[in-house]
Amino acid sequence: MVKNKALFLLVIIIMIIQALLINDFETLYSSLPFLDGVPITSSYALENKFLVYWILPFVAMSFYFTGYCRDALVTYGKIIIIRNYGRTRWLYKRYLSMLIISFIFVVIQALIFKYLLTDSNINLEVKDITKLLFIYFLTISTLISLQLTIELFISPQASQLMVNAYVVISIILAKQMYVFGAGGFIYYLLLPNYAMGFKNGLTSIPEFQTPVISYLTGITILISILVFVLFIASKKIKKMDIF
Repeated sequence: MVKNKALFLLVIIIMIIQALLINDFETLYSSLPFLDGVPITSSYALENKFLVYWILPFVAMSFYFTGYCRDALVTYGKIIIIRNYGRTRWLYKRYLSMLIISFIFVVIQALIFKYLLTDSNINLEVKDITKLLFIYFLTISTLISLQLTIELFISPQASQLMVNAYVVISIILAKQMYVFGAGGFIYYLLLPNYAMGFKNGLTSIPEFQTPVISYLTGITILISILVFVLFIASKKIKKMDIF
């Protein structure tokens, strides 16, 4: 399942670096601060620091999955398709593999923080941690699914760049919208914010609490997007000339 062990190890190293950086970050954080995300504060310097720390593992994961479908499809993928099964089934297996690996990454990330953090000011309940981990995993998986689907239309590198730019812009826009009093469904267009306890209401830190995302609504939207992008990808792969 894990084809590129060097890149897999790189993602783990980035997660360790993230945990070490946050461990030296003198501010409020919970037992698994990567689940808190990026807060909305009056300090741009503080927000930028949160943003950089939060996004590091996602950039590494998106780099790991670059070409996960497109490059595999034009190399050994077409041999598997010819010998075993059709394009759609092969695609479904690639997306399922991506979900499993993403889940492994999230579990490893949680374990790294559990054992590397030397202090924690706030301990969340097991129920809240489970919900945070689930929506974090679902958000990451949805963003990676978007990347894999887009790369069927353009180059994998351009797709990765596009998704990472969307992640950064979404986090920054959430702050600007909140400052100017925007509300309603528009926040739900900014998917990365779903994964952040500060914004989905599951992190109990009053100083940084700005809930703009409903947890259940967010879960529903993410699952719907996952199904939709898989449908688009299956339609596209049937029309691609790979032989």
